[in-house]
Amino acid sequence: MRKSISRLVLVLAIFAAAAFLVAKLARGGRYESAMSRSLPAMGTILEIKLYGEKEALPGAADAAVDEIRRIEKVFSIFGDGEAVRINDSASKAPVKCSGEMWNVLMECRKYHGISEGAFDITIRPMMQLWGFYRKREQMPSDGEIKEALARTGFEKLRLDEKEKTIFFTVDGMSLDFGGIVKGYAVDRAVAKIMEKGVMSGFVNLGGNIRTLPEPPPGKESYKIGVRHPTRGSDICGSAKIAGGKALATSGNYERYVLLGNKHITHIINPTDGRPVENMLSVTVVAPDAISTDALSTSVFIRGGYLARKIHSENPQVEFLVIRRDADGGESVEKFGDSWGEIGL
Repeated sequence: MRKSISRLVLVLAIFAAAAFLVAKLARGGRYESAMSRSLPAMGTILEIKLYGEKEALPGAADAAVDEIRRIEKVFSIFGDGEAVRINDSASKAPVKCSGEMWNVLMECRKYHGISEGAFDITIRPMMQLWGFYRKREQMPSDGEIKEALARTGFEKLRLDEKEKTIFFTVDGMSLDFGGIVKGYAVDRAVAKIMEKGVMSGFVNLGGNIRTLPEPPPGKESYKIGVRHPTRGSDICGSAKIAGGKALATSGNYERYVLLGNKHITHIINPTDGRPVENMLSVTVVAPDAISTDALSTSVFIRGGYLARKIHSENPQVEFLVIRRDADGGESVEKFGDSWGEIGL
């Protein structure tokens, strides 16, 4: 009788322990360990923070880093990757694209349409003109801008869906994937991490952030700070996101040149060939990082009108728009519920 009772007690204890473990896992509590990586990638800093089983974390981080390095080689406009070969050859004859390159080109075409032409990977001649690849001392003339505009425009690309080829219909055209490829790389890195069984943490590639599906230890969501657009590294607010989402910011402080003592943002309006003025920053929350990357640039160019339109059509895509008013003050527009108090 005592043996039966002892066995029953042991079985109940095992069952209770198993139930406790299952409940802990269900709450997102499987955090035996945590690890961080920080290293240069794609001209910025890559930060990876992961929580999970100790043995799985290093391999997951390695897989993410390897994937980002691989994508960097494919889409960089320097070196000898596929993007460079397209820029060198596509004005002479149609260039066959890899499956990955073609898929990203289709994403670029999609966001070109959504943004009403604001997102445009043919912008490279304009970036060259304004001195973002090679330093120049003075503002471009109207004639120079007009000439560069003749070599830009997504409509000047010929994309053959059957053959998966790209052709530049105008000599001197070239592509720059900088407005989308970091987001794409973050999405691919997160996919590689999840393939290793790690479900908690985040990847941050120069402000292009995507969280994994489960929250960090002891939390219900991720709280991500939003940089103040005019006060250095100060934080002006935050976004609360959960369930594996992405966040990105485009700001006039990110990359710029000084021409005649004038601060020139790197975000050029492809419609008129001139840097955007009076927009300070646009932060986007969306289900994936390729969307936040492309749409933050798009709304920076088009303004709150486009943010309102996109959010009304897809409430999962949320925007925080900060701009400079005519009187020199700063104003904020929020679209969505992810944003906390914003202090300017």
